[in-house]
Amino acid sequence: MSGLEQIGLVLLILALLALPAIGTVVQRRVDKEADEAPVRSDRSDTRHER
Repeated sequence: MSGLEQIGLVLLILALLALPAIGTVVQRRVDKEADEAPVRSDRSDTRHER
């Protein structure tokens, strides 16, 4: 394997390992915004439609 291929593989593996951490950070931000924002009526509407 060439050095470039090895670098690509390492970056791919690091990106895959970082995905769960990125997901938790995004989820925390969404949770914070949901806590700060008033409850939206469109959420309850979607629950009734189901």
